Amino acid sequence: MSELKIAQSIRKYRKEKSVTQEQMAAALGISSQSISKWECGDGYPDITLLPRIAGYLEISVDTLLGTDEVAVREDVDSYFQRVNEYHNAGDHHLVLPLAKEYYRKYPKEYHIATSLASHISRMPEELRKPHMPLLREACRRVMDECTDSTLRRSAVKIMCRICEDEELEEWLHADTEFTYDDMVFIIEDRLQHKGDREALTARHSANTVILACKLFNHIERSPNREYWGHPEKSVEWNTKIRALIELLGSRDGEIADGWLGEYITVLNRLACALCAVGRVDEGLDTLEQVLSLTRRAAALPADVPRDLGSPLWFGETKAVGNYLLLPDGKQDFYKDTLTQEPYALYNILTRPHGWEWYDGVRQHPRFLAVLEEAKKLAEASGAST
Repeated sequence: MSELKIAQSIRKYRKEKSVTQEQMAAALGISSQSISKWECGDGYPDITLLPRIAGYLEISVDTLLGTDEVAVREDVDSYFQRVNEYHNAGDHHLVLPLAKEYYRKYPKEYHIATSLASHISRMPEELRKPHMPLLREACRRVMDECTDSTLRRSAVKIMCRICEDEELEEWLHADTEFTYDDMVFIIEDRLQHKGDREALTARHSANTVILACKLFNHIERSPNREYWGHPEKSVEWNTKIRALIELLGSRDGEIADGWLGEYITVLNRLACALCAVGRVDEGLDTLEQVLSLTRRAAALPADVPRDLGSPLWFGETKAVGNYLLLPDGKQDFYKDTLTQEPYALYNILTRPHGWEWYDGVRQHPRFLAVLEEAKKLAEASGAST
């Protein structure tokens, strides 16, 4: 066994024990400089010291030397192989005893802990109840000791799926890396597990809206922004985005009120690019469509729920300001991706930078007519022009 491997083992297990080099040296009756040299790989302990070092670190000499790591990996791999074999053979009753055995055998193998917790969580409630203390122990150990974000998320999701209602908020916020979007999809998984079909349908519909918003935002922030500075590519890009919104956000062939803001924004970009590539009539036709839709959006009362399109996609979820309104009347926060203020069009058409592709048509009678109407909309909304 190389000096470097011993160095890694001493450093790793000393830190896990939360002791300093000085504290370890004092316990072993040696100098702290010796510990420092060992951990840096500048030397290694005398063979007679190995049992004392291993005992102090609460590991075996084989672990200290690293000679048992291959055997451990092979044993852990065999565990997961046997679990798969049991499941494939329908011998599900054999999984729990095996998972318990390996969880006790390898308490630092956190993927075994999540495997144990996952198996218990999928048991029928009457069979799961006696094993809930063990499930909680395994998940809390992962959250307290493990740094792997994937395993931590798994532990949170498992507990949120089956915990008592009064525990839910604690587990939802157990991992600070979780975002609001993560939480609402965890809630959907919980409702599905509980078999609450009505609440699940409402949550699923709202989550589909959130996914659609994330999709459009994700597309907007694509690192492959080849269409920037290239009007021909911008025409192609925004034509595809327009078709996607029409697919998701239409009802009876018309864009639903809830998607007007996003749709108007895309059409404005498309109109601007069309003008830049010389397709002026198409561009101005599209700009006039933007004006018509802006009028429609401006006429909508701010506090009235807005339809989001086909129930096939979004159920009966509605948009109200910065909220989603669920079928049961509950409000659910979301970002204001779908909204646009009436004065936005006038601001865009008069902005000196960012919309230069309109420069070639700014004196065109049709552009000036749209600009005049956009100004009236902005003034009617109370915005300063």
